[in-house]
Amino acid sequence: AQDPVQVELGIFRQEGQLILSWPIPAGGGSGGVLQKSTSPLGPWQVVQTSGNEHAVSANQAAEFYRIVTP
Repeated sequence: AQDPVQVELGIFRQEGQLILSWPIPAGGGSGGVLQKSTSPLGPWQVVQTSGNEHAVSANQAAEFYRIVTP
């Protein structure tokens, strides 16, 4: 079995929003799929993104995020 690929999820604040970002691999591709949940145990939902960033309102209820790689 292959070891899982680790992808670092960065979080920074910009104009009242939290920006989640993750690196794009050197060979191209998306770097993984962003998922969210209201619990760290799941269930997890895919978040539709248009690249390797996603903006979240800093005022919304707490959510957990992760990157799943193929």
